[in-house]
Amino acid sequence: MEKEHLLEEQKKPNESQPAGEETLSGWMEKGGSLFKAGKYQDALSAYNSAIDIDPAHGPAYFNRSLVLNKLGDRDRALIDLKVAARFGHDKSQALLKQRGLSWWS
Repeated sequence: MEKEHLLEEQKKPNESQPAGEETLSGWMEKGGSLFKAGKYQDALSAYNSAIDIDPAHGPAYFNRSLVLNKLGDRDRALIDLKVAARFGHDKSQALLKQRGLSWWS
């Protein structure tokens, strides 16, 4: 399975949240579109913005880890994967467990 298929899609925003990229869901959607288009640096910026809005949003760290991996920054990608796992992100926990890595170290 290619990493592009692992990309965490943002759930639909709740009705009280305004639409647009200045929202968490907006930045997540933008990041996903940019990632799929191969615009990894721009996707990184979008996920950074999502994390600025909600620093405890596991899917944003997971997706940013995929971008960092594509950019060749394996160390930071692993850090983000562990952060996502600490926030309870199931895919991150499974990937780390599969590789025999702890997300608490």
